[in-house]
Amino acid sequence: MKKLEEYINENRAQFETDTPGRNHEEKFLKLLQDQDRIANANRFSRNNRLFQIAATIIILAGFGFGIMAILNNPATRELKAESTLPAEILEIEHYYK
Repeated sequence: MKKLEEYINENRAQFETDTPGRNHEEKFLKLLQDQDRIANANRFSRNNRLFQIAATIIILAGFGFGIMAILNNPATRELKAESTLPAEILEIEHYYK
């Protein structure tokens, strides 16, 4: 480390010859602004992903509740009960109709 410091001190003039260009500060500020935009875009992307997941869950839950409502409908239960009646009872019911 000491050798490096000595080398830099001995050759300081060579290290300080190059200076930043004319638009260096503007380019640097533009890069900082771009970083802010990227951070905002990433935050929006995360929120958007969460909304997509929530919407998918709501849609699936809606389909599930719809299917449960159809299966638990009293009219559907009666049709199921009629189809499970023994053939003799169905024949008697048909005779009296």
